[in-house]
Amino acid sequence: MFKVNDYVFYGVNGICRIDNICAEPFEGAPKDMLYYVLHTLAEPKQTILNPVTNEKVRMRYVMTVEEAEVFFSLLPSLPPLEGGSAKQLRDAYITAIKSGEPSEWGRIMRTYRARLRLAEAKLTRVTDAERSFYETARRLLASEIALALSLSANEIEQRLHDAAE
Repeated sequence: MFKVNDYVFYGVNGICRIDNICAEPFEGAPKDMLYYVLHTLAEPKQTILNPVTNEKVRMRYVMTVEEAEVFFSLLPSLPPLEGGSAKQLRDAYITAIKSGEPSEWGRIMRTYRARLRLAEAKLTRVTDAERSFYETARRLLASEIALALSLSANEIEQRLHDAAE
């Protein structure tokens, strides 16, 4: 169980801080259930209530300093996502985003960068949806790694861009 003041990665909302763990956080809530009361770092005024026992929304601890540094060394060797058709590739992007796993987001970045090189050689076409998946993965990774390394997200985004080549 997470504790108050822990930073967690919550679903696709990104990094959140646990402000409280309480029963009946609002009128009408089941009395026999504990809830995490979270706020997102991206939107500090946004409050999220999540039952402690909820297994539908992925929650995990954010990366440590050591994990963030290891991630940068592993990123260049992550395999791209696979998809024989445009629909299969799109499904792979969706699955990777929803996984909540930094390594899967790294694979999105590697896939997009490889497909951009192919597009420059006129061998394929990169869609707006692919660019959106790439930007989402980069944003999620940058916010998490920036927190771990106490750096700005902009610094980390550039480092991720360079490492994903």
